[in-house]
Amino acid sequence: ATLLRFRPGQRTPQVFTGLRSRNPASHPRYVIHITVSSHGGRSGTASVLYALTSSLLHPGAPEEVIAHEFDSSWSAFHDGDVGFYAIPLPEPNTAAHRITVAEELQPRSIL
Repeated sequence: ATLLRFRPGQRTPQVFTGLRSRNPASHPRYVIHITVSSHGGRSGTASVLYALTSSLLHPGAPEEVIAHEFDSSWSAFHDGDVGFYAIPLPEPNTAAHRITVAEELQPRSIL
């Protein structure tokens, strides 16, 4: 799967490669759902895209939540509070297919 990004005011999409594995030998990630938050990180001000990968789309694929931080304009990767990380789901074959950020809970949670 490929994620496309449309910058504000633009009609031509750009391929977003930020969720690809940093290890070329690893199994491809299959993103099934994404959500965003402007209240991420310890500061509560980080702009973060959260992606859920799943083996529902391809057996054996990694199942994890990926967090990818952007600058405040959402135009470039930012290595701040969150940076980039992937959290494996606790069990294989979880069949997870949605992700959301509980902004009102303290501490904020990814569900």
